[in-house]
Amino acid sequence: MNNANAKVNIPDPPRFLTFLALLFVPGVYVVLLGSAAVVLAVGGGLIYLIIRLLIDMHRAQPRLMILAGLLGVGVVSGLVAVARGIIAALWKEPNLQPGIFLDRAKEHNLGHFIAHICSATGADIPDAVLLHMEPTFFVTQTKMVAFNGAAKGRILALGLPLLGGLTKCEIRAILAHEFAHFTGGDTLYSSVIYPVYAGAWTSCISMAESMDNTESFTQKLPMMLPLFALKVYLMVFDLLNMRLSRLRETRADAIAIATCGSRSFQLGLMKTAGMGGAFYDKSALEIARKTHSDPASASIYTAFRTALPKLNDIANAHYRHCLTESENKWDSHPALKSRLESAGNSPEKYNDNELAISLLENLDEYENALGKIYADVDAAATRVC
Repeated sequence: MNNANAKVNIPDPPRFLTFLALLFVPGVYVVLLGSAAVVLAVGGGLIYLIIRLLIDMHRAQPRLMILAGLLGVGVVSGLVAVARGIIAALWKEPNLQPGIFLDRAKEHNLGHFIAHICSATGADIPDAVLLHMEPTFFVTQTKMVAFNGAAKGRILALGLPLLGGLTKCEIRAILAHEFAHFTGGDTLYSSVIYPVYAGAWTSCISMAESMDNTESFTQKLPMMLPLFALKVYLMVFDLLNMRLSRLRETRADAIAIATCGSRSFQLGLMKTAGMGGAFYDKSALEIARKTHSDPASASIYTAFRTALPKLNDIANAHYRHCLTESENKWDSHPALKSRLESAGNSPEKYNDNELAISLLENLDEYENALGKIYADVDAAATRVC
């Protein structure tokens, strides 16, 4: 049992819900194959009836022949859509993540910091650390492709825009929360579930596109029933999966609080919500560019980091907005207000208020590299607009 679990009662998600969710994997293949069978049965049955009618009439009927042809096209389109879903579920290619993998040999301070948190939470050390372009923190257990290569296994993503405003105490609490997802098997669960889930949606999208691209009701007919069945199945799973996700987030919050203390955890959430919103705020980025001494050559990440003290009002506005958001059954996380109120009064375990950005020994290199990519993407988006 890890240290955090030994100190407090950690609320684990009900095993029965997890078992039901895992049934989704074989279930989706059953639904996909069943959809293919329905496409064949509906389309093939109607085609057979038309052919029998043509035989009984003893003469050619162009309209009936065209009708049979359209049904045949619908059957083929439906089977292709189902096949795409099965292929996507079995052989999902990793999406490109906007970031760069850090070289551990060059980042000793960060490595020691992460190792200490892993020890405190009972988690295994991540196989790779991704420095993300966006204001986000997450963990995953899969193959991932970034700008400078690929990695697989347990991966931790650190949002570069947030590191300049969080203290080591606050980021320690955030990472304790993320590593709790490793110890709870959450990332392993996701690596099994989501490729299959994506495959099912690929079938849905493919069928819907085929139906949208034709005005013939006859051609659409073989796909209507399987498309409806897939959508209902995915909707039911979404409700179950989102409930499980919220329970897992609650468990991870409890471990972070037990490991680091309530105040660090609360401040980490509050600052992440505020600074994350500010990073996407055009007015905040404009202030960041103007604040920097050399705005023409500065990386957006350097400018944003140095301007953070002047962005408090904008960040606080985004934080207050997040507080007004209420939780619903489709959310993957509990509402921010609920998470803050549930933190309790666990005493602080650390007293380290140095900014987390100091953990990166090659900060200029990373800010310049990701800043150049950000500028190129921004320029391309401007040209498209």
